[in-house]
Amino acid sequence: MVITDQPDIAGDNAVHAIAASGEARVLILTAVAGPARFGSIATVGAARGVDLPTGIPVTIRASEADRTDKFNLAQVACYVPSGTTLTITTGI
Repeated sequence: MVITDQPDIAGDNAVHAIAASGEARVLILTAVAGPARFGSIATVGAARGVDLPTGIPVTIRASEADRTDKFNLAQVACYVPSGTTLTITTGI
Protein backbone atom coordinates (compact mmCIF):
# COMPACT_ATOMS: atom_id res chain seq x y z
CA MET A 1 0.00 0.00 0.00
CA VAL A 2 1.21 3.49 -0.85
CA ILE A 3 0.53 5.97 1.96
CA THR A 4 0.18 9.69 1.14
CA ASP A 5 -0.15 12.60 3.55
CA GLN A 6 -2.53 15.11 2.01
CA PRO A 7 -2.23 18.82 2.88
CA ASP A 8 -3.91 19.77 6.16
CA ILE A 9 -7.21 21.63 5.88
CA ALA A 10 -7.48 24.71 8.11
CA GLY A 11 -11.02 25.25 9.33
CA ASP A 12 -13.03 28.04 7.73
CA ASN A 13 -16.63 26.84 8.23
CA ALA A 14 -16.63 25.36 4.71
CA VAL A 15 -16.72 22.04 2.88
CA HIS A 16 -13.47 20.85 1.32
CA ALA A 17 -12.75 17.88 -0.97
CA ILE A 18 -10.08 15.54 0.38
CA ALA A 19 -8.04 16.27 -2.78
CA ALA A 20 -8.63 17.77 -6.23
CA SER A 21 -8.16 14.36 -7.85
CA GLY A 22 -7.03 10.82 -7.16
CA GLU A 23 -8.30 7.65 -5.52
CA ALA A 24 -7.75 5.82 -2.26
CA ARG A 25 -8.85 2.60 -0.60
CA VAL A 26 -8.21 3.91 2.93
CA LEU A 27 -8.74 7.36 4.49
CA ILE A 28 -7.36 8.30 7.90
CA LEU A 29 -8.84 11.58 9.14
CA THR A 30 -7.95 13.39 12.37
CA ALA A 31 -9.68 16.56 13.55
CA VAL A 32 -7.30 18.68 15.65
CA ALA A 33 -8.55 21.31 18.16
CA GLY A 34 -12.22 20.66 17.38
CA PRO A 35 -14.62 18.24 15.64
CA ALA A 36 -15.30 18.01 11.90
CA ARG A 37 -17.67 16.06 9.61
CA PHE A 38 -17.05 13.63 6.74
CA GLY A 39 -19.27 12.66 3.80
CA SER A 40 -20.12 13.19 0.16
CA ILE A 41 -19.14 16.56 -1.27
CA ALA A 42 -22.81 16.97 -2.30
CA THR A 43 -24.27 16.52 1.20
CA VAL A 44 -21.75 17.05 4.03
CA GLY A 45 -22.13 20.20 6.12
CA ALA A 46 -22.25 21.65 9.61
CA ALA A 47 -25.19 19.43 10.57
CA ARG A 48 -24.72 16.50 8.13
CA GLY A 49 -22.14 13.79 7.76
CA VAL A 50 -20.16 11.42 9.93
CA ASP A 51 -18.80 13.08 13.08
CA LEU A 52 -15.00 13.19 13.33
CA PRO A 53 -14.24 13.62 17.05
CA THR A 54 -11.41 15.82 18.24
CA GLY A 55 -8.00 14.15 18.39
CA ILE A 56 -9.09 10.62 17.46
CA PRO A 57 -7.88 9.25 14.10
CA VAL A 58 -10.83 7.80 12.15
CA THR A 59 -10.05 5.14 9.55
CA ILE A 60 -12.52 4.70 6.70
CA ARG A 61 -12.01 1.83 4.28
CA ALA A 62 -13.47 1.08 0.87
CA SER A 63 -15.24 -2.26 0.50
CA GLU A 64 -13.21 -5.25 1.70
CA ALA A 65 -15.35 -7.53 -0.47
CA ASP A 66 -14.41 -5.68 -3.67
CA ARG A 67 -10.66 -5.05 -3.78
CA THR A 68 -11.09 -2.73 -6.79
CA ASP A 69 -13.46 -0.38 -4.90
CA LYS A 70 -11.89 3.04 -4.21
CA PHE A 71 -12.87 6.50 -2.97
CA ASN A 72 -12.79 9.31 -5.55
CA LEU A 73 -10.97 11.95 -3.51
CA ALA A 74 -12.63 14.83 -5.36
CA GLN A 75 -16.09 13.53 -4.32
CA VAL A 76 -15.29 12.77 -0.67
CA ALA A 77 -15.30 15.83 1.56
CA CYS A 78 -15.14 17.21 5.07
CA TYR A 79 -16.78 20.16 6.73
CA VAL A 80 -14.13 21.84 8.88
CA PRO A 81 -15.29 24.50 11.38
CA SER A 82 -13.22 27.58 12.12
CA GLY A 83 -10.51 26.79 14.68
CA THR A 84 -10.27 23.13 13.65
CA THR A 85 -7.53 21.62 11.49
CA LEU A 86 -8.06 18.35 9.64
CA THR A 87 -5.12 16.06 8.92
CA ILE A 88 -5.59 13.54 6.11
CA THR A 89 -3.68 10.41 5.16
CA THR A 90 -4.74 8.26 2.19
CA GLY A 91 -3.69 4.81 1.10
CA ILE A 92 -4.01 2.91 -2.14
